[in-house]
Amino acid sequence: MRLRLEIPAHSCPVWSCAASADGQFLATASADGVVCVWHVGQAAGALPLVDTEPLRRWTLHRAEVLSLTWAPSNFLLSASLDGDVRLWNPLRSECLGVFTHPSPVSAVCFNSDDDRIFFTTCLDRKLRRWDISRRQVVALDPGEQLTTLGFVGREREGGGRDGILLTGSYRGTVAVRQPSDLCLITAFSSRSQRGRRHKPHKVTGLCAGPRERTVLVTTSDSRLRLFSLVSYARIAKFRGHTYGGDVSQTGSAFVPPRSCAANTAAASLIAAPGDDGSVYLYDCAAILETDARNSMAGQGVKGWLRPGVGATFDMRKAYVLKVGSMPVTGLAAVQPQVAPQTSGVLGPFFLFVTDSSGVLRAYDSPG
Repeated sequence: MRLRLEIPAHSCPVWSCAASADGQFLATASADGVVCVWHVGQAAGALPLVDTEPLRRWTLHRAEVLSLTWAPSNFLLSASLDGDVRLWNPLRSECLGVFTHPSPVSAVCFNSDDDRIFFTTCLDRKLRRWDISRRQVVALDPGEQLTTLGFVGREREGGGRDGILLTGSYRGTVAVRQPSDLCLITAFSSRSQRGRRHKPHKVTGLCAGPRERTVLVTTSDSRLRLFSLVSYARIAKFRGHTYGGDVSQTGSAFVPPRSCAANTAAASLIAAPGDDGSVYLYDCAAILETDARNSMAGQGVKGWLRPGVGATFDMRKAYVLKVGSMPVTGLAAVQPQVAPQTSGVLGPFFLFVTDSSGVLRAYDSPG
């Protein structure tokens, strides 16, 4: 991979980094409460080009911003330790709305099937569902402190969309809930089944995989675990990167992002952050291809791996991208909309990386 851009995006650690679903914008947020949006231009037949100056720089938060989320319509939400969640539009300079919480907000997530709805969790241990258009909020006590959120939109068999809300906790539990009323569907543990890592570790990231049939769970024990969203069994575990998860809510990312990989399940990497200033890229193409093939045959994960066990991959099977000396705190992947999609072939992509010094770097891969 080639370094294409390196700029001092913020004057302090960047705690969150997120790309819009269409790849037009990149958002970064830092410890001083500043939220920046960067325009990602795409020339015909070429990789994205990132502007060296932010399109927007918002400074209304009064404390650290820990979480960012994009709606499919390119609205942006930022969640801060000041207790506020703010709504933005990258084409406008003013804040469009403020949603106040009784305590610091640790995570925010849009409903990708209906961007009038979003979800938050804060230090009062409550999970909240917000309806922007109706200005309504529903709160639920899940019984434990939540750390991160994720939403997976899925096609309903009879037509339409039928998504699920995922929540991660300090105790390593991942819960699956109905987005309409927050009712619990099921829950599973991300902890190891044996050994010294059997004790619970904080969930720091939830990322839906291609075809939205899997979820990648990042935990503070320097492990990534891939789970099926059909059987909720663990498919694989990735280890070797060094990540304590104490400096940020950094999760891992699929490359290309799932919005660009709907029909190319075999063309995927997993990018994992490292406290050693590196990004670890694991090849999960064979895993996703086998899962998709067995799912179409009606076997699911049970057809090729024992439920709850799965395969384990260590850093010897990873490509290590040395970024710098500071811990990596944010990852986001963008694939050109004009890039040719060939089944089983990973096309060109951009990987954005932020660290605890506030630097933003962009790497490209010709594919």
